[in-house]
Amino acid sequence: MGNINVNMDAVNANCGIIRQVGMTPGLAGKFFTISTKHALKDYDKLKESSSVAGAPDLFVNRPIPTFDIKSHVVLSQEVRTDATGNCKVVFNPGTDEEASATVVAGGIGFGIPTEDAIKKAIGPNGKNTIFADGKKLLKETDDLIDGQIAWIDALVGRLQKAKQSLETSKRDNAAKINEYYAALKATTPEVVTVNSGDTAEIHIESAE
Repeated sequence: MGNINVNMDAVNANCGIIRQVGMTPGLAGKFFTISTKHALKDYDKLKESSSVAGAPDLFVNRPIPTFDIKSHVVLSQEVRTDATGNCKVVFNPGTDEEASATVVAGGIGFGIPTEDAIKKAIGPNGKNTIFADGKKLLKETDDLIDGQIAWIDALVGRLQKAKQSLETSKRDNAAKINEYYAALKATTPEVVTVNSGDTAEIHIESAE
């Protein structure tokens, strides 16, 4: 069963703040993290192969990120004081899923998925950025993903126009060549060979 280890000095010094955040999410509750990865699988390999001299493939000019939410069950938590004297709540201490949140008086609250917080979370040092408001995190994450989908839709639209241009070129080229050979056939005289005994007569009949 989970347990709460409390540093009473930290609690007494920050009781108002702790009351404000309510130790959210609490035992058996959940906190959430967000991570990013390539939406296009094997992006790096495809990028490398597309840059090979000789026959480069058409390829996007930047990675397409997607954003994954991961939930973590709170099995234990501790209240500590960090090096600057601020109150810090540590979830699942001593485990692979240990995470912490610093609670500052006058702050916006614990685990609020603001735009700045999410930017930090998906950055190189954002592993320990955690969120308590899963619904708001979902909305913010959906907005990020929708932005990438819009970018892809715009790219697909441009590629469709390019495809239509290619298909038009094929039709126009075929029409020009077919027209030429049709005219050539229509204006080429017909050669008729008539055998008369030991002699052969060649008659050229003009095409009408």
